[in-house]
Amino acid sequence: MGYQKRQRSKSKYNQNNRNTVRALLLLLLLLTLTYAWLQWQEKHKENEPVSLAQEEVVHKPLYWAVARPAYPPFTERGAQGEMIGMDVELLQAIAEQSGIEITIRPQELNGLLRSLDAGSADIVIGGINITPERRQQYLFTRPYLTGKWAVLSQNKLSNWGQLSGKTIAVTDGALAETYAQTFSNVQPARVSSLYLGINAVQKNNAYAILDSDVVLKHYQQANPDWYLLAQPGGETLAFAFAVKKDNVLLKKKLDAGLAAIKSTGLYQAILAKYGQ
Repeated sequence: MGYQKRQRSKSKYNQNNRNTVRALLLLLLLLTLTYAWLQWQEKHKENEPVSLAQEEVVHKPLYWAVARPAYPPFTERGAQGEMIGMDVELLQAIAEQSGIEITIRPQELNGLLRSLDAGSADIVIGGINITPERRQQYLFTRPYLTGKWAVLSQNKLSNWGQLSGKTIAVTDGALAETYAQTFSNVQPARVSSLYLGINAVQKNNAYAILDSDVVLKHYQQANPDWYLLAQPGGETLAFAFAVKKDNVLLKKKLDAGLAAIKSTGLYQAILAKYGQ
């Protein structure tokens, strides 16, 4: 009786061992098949043709641009807070031609060019004038537009001699403020924005506002009975995008993109849209 019991126990033990071995072999087979499937998938994926769109997503370099949030027609905020304007459209078209991706964010005037020094931006846009002093610190693309110094006033203007002894509104920190200081008989009134400068003229706190004719034409559209007078024979203002002094590669990409959109007519269409 004891012998039979031991035999049954031994038989049950052997059966359990066989079941365990079968389970392990089955698991090993499944793992082998899974590994083989994954290897085939990886090889198949490598041989798949990659679309141009996929390549662009992978390889497009990303650059950051900053611009004044209220300097139309160059740059301003849209209804959703996004950056819009002539410079924005030009830069986006240039980026498309150059195969790069650019994100544009607002930056107040006083920290605009300094953002290149700080490394927080790669490109500065928004009606940036080229000057000899700025050339010493930054690289500029080829100019995409030129303009003249001008004044806008609700008073009838026929010559610049009328500005003698008058208070002229200028944006604090802008190139116009520096230029106004070259007139010994003009009193600059510093304002934090062009909008406030226009407001100062409306309230007779300033006789006129000084800036480029490109910008003041835009504000004259909202005040059609005002007078706009460009400086006769004055210096030509060249507008360009600024990059860091050592970023020659980015400058070349932007210049190439600008040349490309000029050849297609897109450049001319964008400028015409903004009255240039």
